[in-house]
Formats: sequence, C-alpha cells, structure tokens
Amino acid sequence: MRVDSLQISHSSRAMFASCPRKLEFRKFYNHSRREESSATLTGSALHKAYQDFLVHKDRERAIFILMMEMPTAYDERPLQPRSIEACYSTLLAMMDFQQYNKFEVAVIDGKPAIEVPFRLRIANFSLEDDRHVPVEYIGYIDVVLFDPKHERFISTDIKTTTRGLSDFTPAYKFDDQQLPYAFVIESALGQPVDQLDVQYMNCVISLDNPQITNLPFVKSRADIEDWARGLALDLQMLKLYYNNNWFPRRVSGCTAYNRTCNAFDFCHSRDSAMIEHMLSFETAQEQRQFDPWIDIELTLETGK
Repeated sequence: MRVDSLQISHSSRAMFASCPRKLEFRKFYNHSRREESSATLTGSALHKAYQDFLVHKDRERAIFILMMEMPTAYDERPLQPRSIEACYSTLLAMMDFQQYNKFEVAVIDGKPAIEVPFRLRIANFSLEDDRHVPVEYIGYIDVVLFDPKHERFISTDIKTTTRGLSDFTPAYKFDDQQLPYAFVIESALGQPVDQLDVQYMNCVISLDNPQITNLPFVKSRADIEDWARGLALDLQMLKLYYNNNWFPRRVSGCTAYNRTCNAFDFCHSRDSAMIEHMLSFETAQEQRQFDPWIDIELTLETGK
C-alpha cells in the first residue's frame, strides 16, 4: 500500500480522528465509495444555489439551480425534514437574509471568491524517510466576503442543519475548518494576516420555519498556529501508522448517523492482497477535478 503522494483535507482529518483505518482504506487503497446521505445531498444543493445568488443576485436563477441539484426522490414526501419544499423554503429565507447585504463577494485570481479551491504543499514533510513522499492539504472556501466599510475580508462558511439548538455558538466557536483559510487570504493579499475574521451562516432547514443566523468569530494568530501544530501531530501519527503498515480501527467509527461504515465488511482483514481483491469488484467513482486558485508552500514544525 505504498503511495507516491498524499492529499488530505479537513474531512479526511476528521475521518482519521474518527477511525484511522477509514483513512487507510480511502487514501491508501483508493476505496472511494461514499454513501451519500440526505444531509450531504440537500446541503450541497442549497450551497450551490445560494452561492450563485451571492454572485448574480437572481432569485429565479438560484431557485432553478436548487431544483436541478435536488435528488428527485425528495419530491415524494414533502413533510420530511429535507424535502424539496423544505429546502425551497429555506433558500428563500437565505436569500432574504439581510446581514450580508453590507458585504461584497471578494475577488481572487480575477474570479468571485466562491468555492475557492486551494492547496497547501507541506514543504518539510515526507511520509517516508528513504524517499520523498509529499503531502498536500487541499480544500474549498465556501465564500470570501469583503466588508468595504472596515476594509476587511471575511471567510464565510455556509452550514445547513435540521437541528433546533437555541444557540449554535458551541458548535462553531472552536471549529477549526476555516483556520487554514488564513494562509489563502495571506497569499491573495500578499501580506501577513494577524487575525482571521470568520463567520458561519447557519441555516436550519424547515418547511414552515427556516431559521438563518450569522455567527461571527475572530481567529487569532495563536489559533492559526494551533491548527498548524495539530496538523503536524496528525501527520506524524499518520506517518507512524503508514510505515508500520498498521492503522488501528476504532469501534466508534463502525457506525455513524445510524449507518454502518462502508468498509465494515473487510475491515477485519489485515491482508493487503485480500483487501485489494475485494475492492477490485467496486466501480471506481469519478474524482472531482481539482485545480487550485491558490497554491502555497507551507512549512510546519513537524520534527524529523
């Protein structure tokens, strides 16, 4: 299961934290099968529709995008939590949300800063000591907004949920997904960023009472450095497992959201040939083309 390079992201780091074997199957055996859920499908549809609205300010166009992106099965039960009707109602509430009217969509690389792809090439790290096996951290920024009054850029993450929390602050205050975006904004501005303004557009999907709230936070340089230290430690642990050809499994990762892990049927085996044979029967999924707008070399304090 040797590789010549490795790409990781926020989601794959979360997968590694949940169960290292999941990451082993995904990244080192190319087990790319993803069991999409109603949450991911409807969330993606709402993202695309609202992101387009931010650029074009065309409500009918955004609604059309939502309808085209929504799974057809979701028009059968209008009262289900993430039905087409509920998502339509939620998109209307998102477009009516007034707090973002004072902002403009930023421009990066001559394009509206929507779904901005970026790559951080880890300069001083290799998965192997005897040969160079580079690691890259990749991701997409939902939206970068510009506040003309205060002349600041704001990284904005769009979140969709059906949870009815009275206060979503604990869900996002220490969330670190947006922290590496500081390096992207630094590169775009051509100057260091001492703090990162982030906000979360939290959208509670509902047919009769969609709720849209904005949760802003200021991330300090210390927060950004904490993210880099955490990534360095994850890479060191990943390297240890990789070079020992042994990734631990965690029982907590066998089920999630009432679903069984899609690697459960062969997770019992440590036989590489058997695992590769079982995976050979799967249909390879088409990979999303990745063409980063921002490509940065990042040095971490990884040790040797």
